[in-house]
Amino acid sequence: MSLTSVGDSSDEDDEIFELPEIQPAFVSSHKNIDEFKHEILQGDNGMLKVCSGEILTVRIPTSDDGRFIYWEFATDDYDLAFGVNFEWNKCPDIEVTLDVNDTDTEEEDDFWADDEHLTDVNDIEAPKKDKQKEEPPTSVIVPVYRKNSHEEVIIGSHRYPGRGTYLLKFDNSYSFFRTKIVYYRCFYGQ
Repeated sequence: MSLTSVGDSSDEDDEIFELPEIQPAFVSSHKNIDEFKHEILQGDNGMLKVCSGEILTVRIPTSDDGRFIYWEFATDDYDLAFGVNFEWNKCPDIEVTLDVNDTDTEEEDDFWADDEHLTDVNDIEAPKKDKQKEEPPTSVIVPVYRKNSHEEVIIGSHRYPGRGTYLLKFDNSYSFFRTKIVYYRCFYGQ
């Protein structure tokens, strides 16, 4: 599938891209949480620490060796919000990466970014505003909502809608005091 243009193609600034319809993901759970955590601790799979007020995003590019992505995760002691997005990109990075978003820091950065009146535009030593990097279009695969991942292993899969990057979001932004430990693994399949 590819992105299709809507509107007059003669004026590139006015082009609007319509994203293809996304098929729903398969999401389920199973109760073998202790066995799952033990497998994660014994293997080369992942453990994450999601501090209170943070959102961790695991960025997983599509692979030519697969047609599906699969994920599983569980937490210790407390629930966690989770969601999956798909970032449309014909040439995704080839490495899995991790982004940390501290919700308090984002709001603070937005506040300071608005203080143009404090900077003299003629001052050559003044910090320059970076041009906003245009983000690739993104589709929601699984909306972010809280899961009882401390009671059961949350599992899911999704067929690639095209080339791009899956964004697995582990959201602890609602928690003021509790850090969550996440046991997870992701893999490709046919």
